[in-house]
Amino acid sequence: MSGAPTMSSTVLARRCLCYLMTEMFSEALSDAMQAQVASLEWPIIPLLFTCGLSLEARDGS
Repeated sequence: MSGAPTMSSTVLARRCLCYLMTEMFSEALSDAMQAQVASLEWPIIPLLFTCGLSLEARDGS
């Protein structure tokens, strides 16, 4: 263990959604990727990841 606290996939997914709503697409994508690693079986995470990726590409950041 690295000693760093691990954030739950629920917290990451909710924060990702908040980032998407406030047009912080890079941050949303980062949280979606972390949530996907933390919980591969949770079905909402690929959707958030796809939204973050699409919106970031559209925004051009």
